[in-house]
Amino acid sequence: MNDNWKKLKKSSNGMPTFDWLFPYVLKVIKNGEETTVKVLKERLFKFLQIPEALLEQTYPNNPNLHILPNRLSFSLSDLYKAGAVRRPRRGVYQITENGISLL
Repeated sequence: MNDNWKKLKKSSNGMPTFDWLFPYVLKVIKNGEETTVKVLKERLFKFLQIPEALLEQTYPNNPNLHILPNRLSFSLSDLYKAGAVRRPRRGVYQITENGISLL
């Protein structure tokens, strides 16, 4: 698995797309522990070596919403719908057997 964000599929603005974050989200929570979104985000962005300037980018029509953390939320939502992660509590995720099998 590639750990360089530059090799990920990107949208027209150069930001990684949410669907290409799936395997990396699973990788950073593969230990099976319950993980808060905050910790998961820190681990993921550190693993992919995302530069601070990219993390600070916001949507032009909503300068209060950062793009990459928003895309992470979409990734988590889709992984939850697919049964790859579970949400034991609000803002907390844990990989499932289905998620482990996807790795």
